[in-house]
Amino acid sequence: MSKVTEIDRPAPCPSERFFHALALRQDRRACADLVRNRIGVDFYDDLALFLGISTTKLFSLLGVSLSAQRRWKKAQKLTVNESDYAFRQALVLQDALGLFEGSSVATVNWLTQPNIALGRETPARLLSTFVGMSTIESLIWKIENGVHS
Repeated sequence: MSKVTEIDRPAPCPSERFFHALALRQDRRACADLVRNRIGVDFYDDLALFLGISTTKLFSLLGVSLSAQRRWKKAQKLTVNESDYAFRQALVLQDALGLFEGSSVATVNWLTQPNIALGRETPARLLSTFVGMSTIESLIWKIENGVHS
């Protein structure tokens, strides 16, 4: 009988529900329904797994306060507005991960380094507002398409 080690265990991966949510991207009505029905707090656990980082590091990256984290843990569901943010953040982070061909390390490094195109702001700092997320999406598109402006 062989002993199972940490190396033998598959790495945890996000839930099917998480991947299903990301797949709704092109269906605006389904996205709106997802947000209106309120996303569970475990969505952030899945997002962290998706990025290959801890939930604590993800919350730090996104600037989520400890009080919000405690409130979410108690409620188990995000509000509609928080669900809207979480879903949009996940889509932007999915785009960023795609930019670096799935490399979590490269993605997190890019998110946390000052970026000249953003006035020396880090992309991660902009993930806390919809305007900031749109700015990051636009920057990713420009990088992917070789647009310099």
